[in-house]
This record gives sequence, C-alpha cells and structure tokens, in this order.
Amino acid sequence: NLAANPATISPGESTTILWDALGVSGCTASGQWSGARSAGSQSEIVTPPSALGTYTYVLTCTGLNGNPSASVVVTVTHKAPVVKAGPDQVVTLPFTGSAVATMAGEATDDGLPIPPGSLTILWTQTSGPVPAAISVPSSPTTDISFTQVGIYEFELSADDSEKQGSDSVVVTVTQKVPVV
Repeated sequence: NLAANPATISPGESTTILWDALGVSGCTASGQWSGARSAGSQSEIVTPPSALGTYTYVLTCTGLNGNPSASVVVTVTHKAPVVKAGPDQVVTLPFTGSAVATMAGEATDDGLPIPPGSLTILWTQTSGPVPAAISVPSSPTTDISFTQVGIYEFELSADDSEKQGSDSVVVTVTQKVPVV
C-alpha cells in the first residue's frame, strides 16, 4: 500500500507519503523520490516541485513473493480563494431611517494563476424581504443599509480568474420597540 495525505497540494506545500511494506526485506523509491526505504509501516514528508502538475512516487519492494511495486500521484495545483463573510448579525431598525450592518469580510488568495491577476470581490444579496443597499459591493468590508424588518442573506465571493470561493452571512433586522 502506498498513499499520499493530502494528495492535492498548493505550490511549496508538503505531503506525507505513507506505506505498508510487510513481509519484504527492503524497498527502493523511484519517480519523484529515490533511495532505499524501510520495510514495515512507514511515512515520509515530501515536498514536490513547486511547478503546477502531477508527480508520481513509486515504491518497489523485494520479498519472497517477487518485487511488488506501488505508486501514488501527488497533484500540485492552486486553490480557490478562501472567503470569510464574517459572523451573522442582528441590527435594529429605528423608528425613522434605516438600520446599518457593517460587514467585515475577508478574502485571501494563493497568488495563482501566474501572472497573478487581481482578486475580484463581490457582495450580493441572496435573500430577504426587500433589496438592501450595499455601500461598496466590491469591498470585503462594507456597510449594508436596511429599511424593512426581516431576515436577509448575503454572499461574499472572490474570483482569481480561474477559481472562485464564497461564504454567506445572515443579517436579522428587528424593529425598535416603542417605550411607553
């Protein structure tokens, strides 16, 4: 048995190659790695080349029943942007005017593809009783104004020109209770 954990990584990251070579006298690595490897249940942390692509690790062992061989492929790829829309919020609608929720979203990217493009950010309203006003939809941090009580959902998305990531947040708008 030969496995990689994880089998898909970003450039510069490492993975762990795991193998079970029982009933054999020794093993030899080839492909993206080389040299003698111990028999038994073993593991080794490896860092494939940073270039995007697939890399094959092969382990051939010597035993009484021949020379069993196994291989595993590690894929180096770039990942989608990581997006955090922030915590759910509750805001109170005043007797006159509007309620405002300040969104504190975040979006990070791995800098790929090369040449790196800009990370496109967008807030969109996905549900709610009426449209809300998003001050700066292209900024991860923005204010959203509400004129009606209800439960609203918004999505923060990020696009690096090849991959996309998103996260949602719920804003509950309540009515101020009059004091008598």
